[in-house]
Amino acid sequence: MSTIAIDRFGRVVIPKGIRERMSWTEGTELDVREDAEGLHLVAIHPPASGSGLVVREQGVVYDATWDGPADADAIRSALGAARDDQADHQAAWRR
Repeated sequence: MSTIAIDRFGRVVIPKGIRERMSWTEGTELDVREDAEGLHLVAIHPPASGSGLVVREQGVVYDATWDGPADADAIRSALGAARDDQADHQAAWRR
């Protein structure tokens, strides 16, 4: 758990580790949801132009309109390639 403070302008900084785990980069739009417990920040993901992989509570998931091949083998192959690309991207960040 991280502790953050509101500055005099009403801003907070989301810790780097959280931003990295959530794949939130500069310009990521967040939906702010309020309930009895406080605020919840949820990234607004536009239709993907790339892999469509996003981080959610349950892990990395594919969340985009699929305009690729319709047969199961082609879909498995395309998703496998996207997962490999994501793993390469994450490995590059760890270096």
